[in-house]
Amino acid sequence: MNNVEEMAEFVVLCDLMQDTQFTDQDDQITRRWTGHGNYTSKSAYPAQLQGTFSTYDGKSM
Repeated sequence: MNNVEEMAEFVVLCDLMQDTQFTDQDDQITRRWTGHGNYTSKSAYPAQLQGTFSTYDGKSM
């Protein structure tokens, strides 16, 4: 560690890790974009476009 800021970040990281519990179980990956938690190409689009929007209105032309 080179400075006080890095030391402070390290202390915060240590505090966060104290609440972490590790197990021998395999990791499970689920997607919040689908009800069943599995990946689909249809679910990839909302995930990719999350937070974007368009102000284009084709009717106003």
